[in-house]
Amino acid sequence: MSSMMLCKACRAVLPETALDCPVCAARKSRTAFLEYQKNFRAQVIGDKALLVLAEIGTLKHIQFIGDPAHGLCGSEITQAKRRRLYYSDLDREKRLCLACMATFSEIYTPEAARCDSG
Repeated sequence: MSSMMLCKACRAVLPETALDCPVCAARKSRTAFLEYQKNFRAQVIGDKALLVLAEIGTLKHIQFIGDPAHGLCGSEITQAKRRRLYYSDLDREKRLCLACMATFSEIYTPEAARCDSG
């Protein structure tokens, strides 16, 4: 009988065949993707790049740039109906996912850009 292995960083139970902790790997991957979004901040804020809204049920999620399978909130959006719009039109949208909007604000708002540069 094998003993249960725990991740040293987050204490999650590790599958027997795991080379790395799946929980930590997912967290690091999401962190890297969020950081990657900042590369497009100037184009998004300047309405030079379109955002993609993915509608699932009654909510509209903001799609990650470079990952059409996930919203900024982390939800899987592969089966969603999509629509493109500019940053300046985002405030007119109804039923936006609050978690997507919170993440969006951290990345794309002009205030976030000032925090990164100062």
